[in-house]
Amino acid sequence: MVRWGDGVDRVYACFPTSYLHQHHGTHRQPVAAEEGEHDTVSEFGKGLPTRYYDEPPSSDEEAATADGSTADDGDGDGGGDGNSCFGPVPLRRVRRGLWRPRHLRQYIQGGTLVRQKKTRVAGHSELFFDLIIVSCLAALGHQARDKFGDSGDLQKIFLLYTVVWFSWRDTVFLINVLGSESDLLETVATLLIMLPLTGIGVGSHDLLTSTSTAVPASCFVSFLFISVGLLLASRATPPPVPSADPAPNPNFDAAAASDLSSSVDAEAPATATFPYLVIAAAITLVAATPYLAAAFVSSKSAIIGLLWAGVALNFPREALMQWIATRRVVGRPNLVIPAVNIEALSERYGLLTIIVTGESLLSILFEASSVLTANTDRVSVVRLYVASAFGLTIAYSFYSWYFSVDNELLPHGRHAIRFHRSTAIIWTHLHLLYHAAILFTATGVGLAVRAASLVLPPPASALAVAVRAGGGAPESDFESAARWATVLAWAATAILSALIGAAHQGGPRAWTRRIRLPLRVLTVLGVAVALGVAGQERVGALALLGILAAVGLGCSLVEQVAVAADCVGLFRRENGEEGQYVGQPRGVEAKHRAARRRESQAPSDV
Repeated sequence: MVRWGDGVDRVYACFPTSYLHQHHGTHRQPVAAEEGEHDTVSEFGKGLPTRYYDEPPSSDEEAATADGSTADDGDGDGGGDGNSCFGPVPLRRVRRGLWRPRHLRQYIQGGTLVRQKKTRVAGHSELFFDLIIVSCLAALGHQARDKFGDSGDLQKIFLLYTVVWFSWRDTVFLINVLGSESDLLETVATLLIMLPLTGIGVGSHDLLTSTSTAVPASCFVSFLFISVGLLLASRATPPPVPSADPAPNPNFDAAAASDLSSSVDAEAPATATFPYLVIAAAITLVAATPYLAAAFVSSKSAIIGLLWAGVALNFPREALMQWIATRRVVGRPNLVIPAVNIEALSERYGLLTIIVTGESLLSILFEASSVLTANTDRVSVVRLYVASAFGLTIAYSFYSWYFSVDNELLPHGRHAIRFHRSTAIIWTHLHLLYHAAILFTATGVGLAVRAASLVLPPPASALAVAVRAGGGAPESDFESAARWATVLAWAATAILSALIGAAHQGGPRAWTRRIRLPLRVLTVLGVAVALGVAGQERVGALALLGILAAVGLGCSLVEQVAVAADCVGLFRRENGEEGQYVGQPRGVEAKHRAARRRESQAPSDV
């Protein structure tokens, strides 16, 4: 059995959500960077030695150069082999235009990352796919506002949300590995994946009754399409040969003869493969079976239990594939395996965070419009606008925490995906809970805005007299269950954001992180418990929103100042002895100091 300490210092295998990082041992290490090879350093931290390959030829170029033909020989027939416009070459062009050959956008071999040099950008299909995520989250948020605080409804919403989130993650991985070609295959595949997600959003309001069959079936079909996509991806062609290589690499030929998802050993025959993507497709299909079973049962408790079983199987699915990839890599330096683009992946997670945070604004606008049209005589416009401003401030504090504090990497720090395989798993899975917490917070904020804007009717009305006689409050009641759900979701959002930030390698300058993150956790927990215990009588809905906005904004601004101080090394003097070794690996500082002591103790030549 291969253990982590047997000839291997550390293996960074973050498949499928990160690069496979360099592992140290007795086998060959990457050579020094030459022309076309670079040691990548970006805002995500130092990465693997990197080689870049040329852009693949376009569809027309590939089709025109096939069989030795040219694009056009001047005879007007559209090809250089004498065929008519209905000949094989033009038809091949059409086919390749509709279904472009795909290859790995980046891969790892021998501790070196091979990728395109250009920056990856989101394609039209990716952006269009995000629309269904927005729609599903809006539908789930609208349902949560109906019975917010009811544990059964919140449980049902969370279960459906996990299916949408897992489908989004798998689709992002597929596009990241193969790139966006914007051909017919990609657009049709995007449509097919969006169809079952639409079914989830349409039937989410009535999951346990009239749509008890349609919604679980939609969940299963969503994962089924993901599995088919993984199988199609496993049959793609290998990437082009790096331009820096003088001759074709035999490993590429072996991969082309077997599987894109295969790990090929140079010393083994070409048939010795390990199909990662095929195994990933099989595991995805197995994890989807509880949703298929839920479509054929009528018991409400059985449906909920099977949905929880689906979550339990899908949650560790990514970690299982990373573990399999890690075990396969140990001791085999010449493997060719897929990798993902960390910059594009991090951008996609950030974009989804913005989308989910936008649910807060949508909730505020929805509740404001509904309360204005339904209770015109009881609405205080001033309180409505103040409460809406507080709600926007709460959403901004989430945005500020995530982008300006917790995911702001310091100099010489490392992104969680590049730091270690365990931190990569933690970072990605924390987003599942983090986005759910934002969704529930947005729902509670919208209901609090509604409650804060409703006041007593005119003094002469019978309703006002009755309320005064009963000792009613000057604003609409904000139920205790909804209050607790709101403040706890707000605290969970702040804490999960802190955990996401803690997953990164802070580096030697992250001096304030050990102080500000625990203080944030204690602060938000204390505020949440205090507001929940206080109740409607002591702290109304408007005051509750104001307190949450003030605490969130204040903490985020203070932490931004602390992060800025860490970035410039305020607590590590750059000109002092302590600051001379900022950013260098552990042990380097002691080595340099020992060398300086030896130099000072050496006899002088004078």
